[in-house]
Amino acid sequence: QWLLKALCSKKDSWSMEKEWRFLGNANKIYKGPLISAIIVGHNINKEDFDEIVHYSEELQCELKITDIDYSTQEIIARDITEEDISLIFSINLTFSSLKILFT
Repeated sequence: QWLLKALCSKKDSWSMEKEWRFLGNANKIYKGPLISAIIVGHNINKEDFDEIVHYSEELQCELKITDIDYSTQEIIARDITEEDISLIFSINLTFSSLKILFT
């Protein structure tokens, strides 16, 4: 019961994220809102990034990366720069994160 709750919900402090979570058959097509953006974390590895770029092109949606707004200490999503891509391709990290935003 606790595992299902953990997978299907999040704390109220994250409610500003317009995020949907699906549990079910990965081979079944589910109808839902259109994806407007895919946001990757700074710890994404090259292989995952390449796959996400492919998905964002296929879905014709924006691709963004997380960053910290040091004036407010909040995590924000911003456009990906060439410097970000260079870092992703030069550092092979083992953890990745991904958020999918829906309109």
